[in-house]
Amino acid sequence: MQYQVAQGGNHGYSVGIPDDELADLLARDNWQETVNHDGLVIHRLHGFLIWYFLEANGQAQNNLVYFSSLIDPPDAMRRRYGLEEL
Repeated sequence: MQYQVAQGGNHGYSVGIPDDELADLLARDNWQETVNHDGLVIHRLHGFLIWYFLEANGQAQNNLVYFSSLIDPPDAMRRRYGLEEL
């Protein structure tokens, strides 16, 4: 169900981020990993989702991470994560 929200959220963004920076960001802001199945990883924080696909080496595919929500994220959050609208 979370993947459906991630794909169908009203507000979708992407960000290119190296894996080490992604790990720091997720830990620093206490994102909760809610899905890790068959190469798909989803993290949740309040009403927001960060999700990505893993390559065989365990890293985010092309360093590309997606950010989805049903509500428009605040400008401060967009700047903090470097979000680019899809």
